[in-house]
Amino acid sequence: MLTSFVCYLLNGTPRLTEHHEIRWLSPDEMLTLDWAPADREAVQLICAMDFTRK
Repeated sequence: MLTSFVCYLLNGTPRLTEHHEIRWLSPDEMLTLDWAPADREAVQLICAMDFTRK
């Protein structure tokens, strides 16, 4: 199961501690990746979210 967090980068550069790569993707771009079957439902929910900052 994919654990997801909604975060905003206020300043600086992200530093990887457990993974080899990081990507900033639009919802459309997220849907083009080959996700693990257990993660696909979470990706669909994330892509449907409104990330407009209020």
